[in-house]
Amino acid sequence: MRRVVVCLVAVLSVLAGTAPVASAPPPRAGKPPAAAPVFKVGAASRSVLPLVDGARGYLDDPALPGLDDADSPGVFVEQWDAGRVAVGNGHPDAHWVRDDLRVRAVAVEELRGSRGGKDIVVMAATDLYMIFRADADVIRERALAQLPASDRDRVHIAIGSTHNHHGPDTAFDVNHVWYDQMMDEVAAAIVEAVTNRRPAILSVAAGELAFGMRDSRDPQIIDPTMNVLQATATNGDVIATVVQWNNHPEVTLGWTPTEDRTADCAVLGEAEPCTRNRYFTADFAGHMSRTIEDAVGGVAPIFVGALGGLVTPLRAAIWEVTDEVGLGNQFDPPPGAEPAGNETSFTDPNFRRAVVLGEVGARYALDLLE
Repeated sequence: MRRVVVCLVAVLSVLAGTAPVASAPPPRAGKPPAAAPVFKVGAASRSVLPLVDGARGYLDDPALPGLDDADSPGVFVEQWDAGRVAVGNGHPDAHWVRDDLRVRAVAVEELRGSRGGKDIVVMAATDLYMIFRADADVIRERALAQLPASDRDRVHIAIGSTHNHHGPDTAFDVNHVWYDQMMDEVAAAIVEAVTNRRPAILSVAAGELAFGMRDSRDPQIIDPTMNVLQATATNGDVIATVVQWNNHPEVTLGWTPTEDRTADCAVLGEAEPCTRNRYFTADFAGHMSRTIEDAVGGVAPIFVGALGGLVTPLRAAIWEVTDEVGLGNQFDPPPGAEPAGNETSFTDPNFRRAVVLGEVGARYALDLLE
């Protein structure tokens, strides 16, 4: 693990100077590298949601909410193959899926350098609450067992989670059938990332984004630093974009979606509303990954940092950021700003807030790379 930390710190410590805050730019495509490749990089992504009839066909359901939908908890799932699945930090029985939860892995191998090493460092991020070290060790063992013997001693794997509060519980009320499947998916993504390494150039950047952040306890301390690392192949394709930012993915924690789900609740033998904290969503971190991947391609894992006690989007002002209405001072809605997903409130919970926060973060990260 010491070598893992050294490699990660070495990459992130050469970040560019802090860039000025700007409004969200339009998505940009990747550009061909301007120098000879110094690294080989591979990436992979897999869903970690529970299965229904051995698959995740519900993700193809046309009823899955769109990005502008502020109220829907998602597609109703009466029963998972694994049985009862709790929500991390939420309800003991989940029954709705709003969007996909994924593991994203990036493998980086240095081809030359002052240390002369050929270690392969893998960074894997899951859209989940947390993964304890003992479980991460099992994932590492499963991944290493699938790799060629020549690679095993030089692969070093760091496994993280976005601390998403609306994924299957990984800490307190764990469904072990699902958890075992999830560990297999993470291990498979790691193996695929290592196997798919190809020559690449790394670009790094840093800036400050405080939009959608507030400290819910005194003393008021936040760290708005955003670190970005992007790997571009020799043909100009983006392999991976890694973003590290310090905010809790809990935009709708404790909130009851306002869409009427009387029929769904009746199937469960419960009265409406029955959706509070019972839906799966990757929150703003998942939308940040999706926006980057849609804009430039590749895989975009998100890592959180110091979240304090605690830095959160709950009750932070979030508005629709447009060409006409930018980020302003990032804390107070500028003149003409419209609340995200709400007619009157800039701070009340809804799903559109998570989308906006993720999209602004993604586009800011891409702007920093420019």
